[in-house]
Amino acid sequence: MSFLGLQAPQQDARKSVPLPYDQLGYAKNPFPGRGVVDGSIYQERPEAKELGLALTRFLTSPDAKGGLWMVEADAGIGKSNFLSNIHHEISAAGLAGVASHYLQSQPVSTRQLIEQIIQLLGQDALKDLLGRGKDIPSLPEHVLGTELSRFMDSIRLHLQGQRADEDTSFLLRWLSGAQTTVAERARYNIWSRDKLVPAVALPYLHILFELLREMGLRSKLILLLDEFEDVLTLSRAAQNEYVTVLKGLFNLFNGDGLFIVISGQPQSVLSIGARAPSLAARWQKVVLEPLIRSEDAVRLAHAYMKAAHQQHQRSQPGQPVEKRPEQLSPNLDEIKSVFVTLSEKSPSGRVLQRDLLAELHDRIDRKLASSTT
Repeated sequence: MSFLGLQAPQQDARKSVPLPYDQLGYAKNPFPGRGVVDGSIYQERPEAKELGLALTRFLTSPDAKGGLWMVEADAGIGKSNFLSNIHHEISAAGLAGVASHYLQSQPVSTRQLIEQIIQLLGQDALKDLLGRGKDIPSLPEHVLGTELSRFMDSIRLHLQGQRADEDTSFLLRWLSGAQTTVAERARYNIWSRDKLVPAVALPYLHILFELLREMGLRSKLILLLDEFEDVLTLSRAAQNEYVTVLKGLFNLFNGDGLFIVISGQPQSVLSIGARAPSLAARWQKVVLEPLIRSEDAVRLAHAYMKAAHQQHQRSQPGQPVEKRPEQLSPNLDEIKSVFVTLSEKSPSGRVLQRDLLAELHDRIDRKLASSTT
C-alpha cells in the first residue's frame, strides 16, 4: 500500500553488485572515468620541463623569484590532471610556509580570484596572526590610516586578539567583498559602508602575506588556475575586470613569493592575450602534447595501474608481492590496441589522454562485468 499508489522501478540486482577489482590486483578501477580529474598520478611531460625547473627553484631556493606560466592545450589532453598533480605533489611534500591552491572549473569572477588568494594565506595562519593582539607586527608606513590599518589597530590596541575566531571570520568576509554589518564595521573602526572592491583588497592581501612571512607562517604561494577559457563566458566588462585584477595581482607581488600557473585552450589563450597584451607579455608558455605513440599510451596507463595496484597491496595483510605493471590487466597488447583504435578515429592520428583513460576504464568494467554474469 502507498499514499499515491505509485511503484518504484525495479532495480537490476546485478547493478548493485560491486565489481571484483581485487581479481585484477586493484581495490578500484585503476583508470578515471571520463571527466574525472586525478592529480595523484604523475605523467612525464618533457614539454613542461622548463616549468618544472622554475617551480622547483621557487619552492626550494629562498631567493628564487616566482613566475607566471600559461599551460596551453586542447580539451582532453590533460591540463587539469597536470595542474592537479602539481598541487598534489606540493601538498604531499608538506613544505613549511608553502601553500598551494588548485582551482578547477567554477563560476569565474574577480571575487572568486580574491577568495583564492585568501585561501592561500590560510584561515589558520590569519587566526594566528590576529591572535597575537598587541604583538602583531607593525604595518608599513604607506598603509597607515587605511581601513586595514585601523582594523589592525583595533585588534592590537583594544580587542587584543582575545576573539581571534570572530576577528578572522570578519576579516575573511570583508576582504572577499561580502556584506558586513554596521555593528561589525564600528567594532573594527572601518569607516566605509561599501563592500571592499578587488582593487583595494589586493594590496591588503599582499600586506597580510608580508606579515605572515615575517612571522614565519607563509613564505611561498602557488596559485593554479584551470580552464582559463571560462573567462570568455563573462561579459566584456567582466572579462576586462578579471584580467585587470589578475595582472594587478602578479604585478603587486612582482615575483616575490607568488607563482601562478594558468591553463587554457589555445583559442582562449589567444583571445585573452590579444585583449591584455601586457599580461600575455609576462607569461611563459607551455604547450602540452597529446599521445603521439603507443609507447606514450603504455607509459600513461602503467602509471595509473601501478598506483592503483600499490594502493591495493598496502591494504592487504602480510604485504603480498607487488606485481609489475606488465603483469597486470590490461596487458601491453590491449593498451596498444586501444591506442591504435582511437588513433585511427582521430583526424590527426593523435590520441587525447581523456579518451584513452576513459576507454581503458570502461574496458576494465566490461571485462569484470562479463566475468560475473
